[in-house]
Amino acid sequence: MDMVLMGFDILSFNRTVDDILDMAWQKAYDNNPQILQDLEISLGCCGYLSVGDRAIPKMSKYACRESPAFGYNVPCQKQLRQSYLRHQNAILGFVTGIQFVQFLALASTVALWSQLPSEHQIEGQYREEHSRRLLQGLRDEDQAQRTESRDENRGRYGTTDVQRR
Repeated sequence: MDMVLMGFDILSFNRTVDDILDMAWQKAYDNNPQILQDLEISLGCCGYLSVGDRAIPKMSKYACRESPAFGYNVPCQKQLRQSYLRHQNAILGFVTGIQFVQFLALASTVALWSQLPSEHQIEGQYREEHSRRLLQGLRDEDQAQRTESRDENRGRYGTTDVQRR
């Protein structure tokens, strides 16, 4: 369930992506400008919404245009937004894949659970097994008695009692 909620959260962030990126840019601008400078160099851009919007270095408003070390005339917002959405889609795909695996696990658990015998079936099998053993024991005893009686009567069958005459 948490995965479903996470998926909905990711989808609902589409409208607030710009707000999230703007707040993150401002926080980095205030607290750690080196991160923004590294980001600007790696993306080949300067500033957030425009080249003069919270650009690094902070020497002047148009330091990116004036500095030969930078010379970037493109703001970073569009590239950051595309990168954010690309990663968001990757996370959404990952979450969807995990949800699919969880659904398969749940379905297989239900299928296996339905194959388990009920309490009534277990009791019937238990009774059947013990009845079979009891009957087998009685059959064995009956068979032994028959064998004994045959052995006792073996010498007498067809013979006459000569001593009585």
